[in-house]
Amino acid sequence: MVKGFKDSKGNFHPTGSSKEEFGIPRRRSTKRRSVETGVGRTLEIQMRRTQKKFPNDNPQPDPIGNISSTERWLAEKEVDSMIDEVGFDDNLFEFENKQEWWIFDKFEDAKEKAIDQERNLLETEESIVSDLAQRFPNEDFVFITETDKRIIANEDADSIARNDGLSDSQRDKLTDEIAEKLESNPVDYFVNERGTHTTENLLNESFIRKDIDKMAEFVVKTDGVGHTLASYDGNEKIVKDKKGDERLYLYRAN
Repeated sequence: MVKGFKDSKGNFHPTGSSKEEFGIPRRRSTKRRSVETGVGRTLEIQMRRTQKKFPNDNPQPDPIGNISSTERWLAEKEVDSMIDEVGFDDNLFEFENKQEWWIFDKFEDAKEKAIDQERNLLETEESIVSDLAQRFPNEDFVFITETDKRIIANEDADSIARNDGLSDSQRDKLTDEIAEKLESNPVDYFVNERGTHTTENLLNESFIRKDIDKMAEFVVKTDGVGHTLASYDGNEKIVKDKKGDERLYLYRAN
């Protein structure tokens, strides 16, 4: 019998009752973790479906580093070995067969990692920087600061104006033109147009700056991400899921 009381108008009010007393089931949380597997219910169902489809494979392992449990499973099948531990980076993995692989779920992340590695190399190897600047003079690998650019443009314009008898207005226009050339391609200006330098001795001038970021991006764009990250063989492995979508990008490091 339901407990309650009647008010002055004769209306009945239940007291001390829960929804279950009226036949309404209490809603259970769907976010609880499985006692058996320790993972969310949705992921547990996915794991069991995968195990049912591939009965000879082990159940999906736990997520590790920067990859999910499914991605870890795909990577281990591709390498044919279990991941032993994460390396010094959350995208570098050491397998039980002693192989080390860079693994990414997005190609852009792999590209950024490769650029970062090339940047670190260029910052410590001046000879490589000079070699790139000499081999590819038409790339935007060198630049001049705004202050030096204005000083050089003024000096060169003054010299040309004196030799050619130019007016002040012509000289000012020439200054702006030289400044634009120094902005767009200083190597072309000094080496080809003015003929005052060779590419090699121009790079030794104190006013020339090297753009390490652009050089790193150029190397990765030209040679590919695998050239940098896959130091073992230079290859890039693309792992697809059951739908045929690209899911992982692997690069062997040793």
